[in-house]
Amino acid sequence: MWVIYHKNKGGGGEVKYPILWVKIWKELSKIMNKSLSLTFVSLIIIRFFKSDMSVEATFEYITIAQLPFFFLGIFMISVVLSLLVALIYRLSGVEVKGGCLIAPNIWMIKRNIPIKHIEQIYLAKSDALQSVVVEAGLYGKVYISLHVERLGDLLDYLEEHTGIS
Repeated sequence: MWVIYHKNKGGGGEVKYPILWVKIWKELSKIMNKSLSLTFVSLIIIRFFKSDMSVEATFEYITIAQLPFFFLGIFMISVVLSLLVALIYRLSGVEVKGGCLIAPNIWMIKRNIPIKHIEQIYLAKSDALQSVVVEAGLYGKVYISLHVERLGDLLDYLEEHTGIS
């Protein structure tokens, strides 16, 4: 995104792999908007049937003319909340610097792992956590998001410099 890339020659330079946060923002906005809108419509339908199918009782506190404003509010809330989540997620970018992999652990705290000490690289087995796990024994684990820009290049670099295939 707004990152200056340097070639990593001999492990001395640095390469940044930012998160594709705009894509995450758009996807999350759509999901949140659909789910909140569906919940709101479901509540209106439930209230309609609980009030013996009375439109007056269903719309006792809200008029039909106000419904578009509620949906606009749902849309705006979805966009703002998903933007906050995407901006927080943006912090989980990965960096290769001075022979170390700098990436977040499970708690989003950045960890430095010497690339030569990496023991395993594998895909996380959780549907909720879409990431590649990099284990380095005593140095712990870091999680590289699947939404990292140029993920293939990063994994190729790690495999080349660790001997893991």
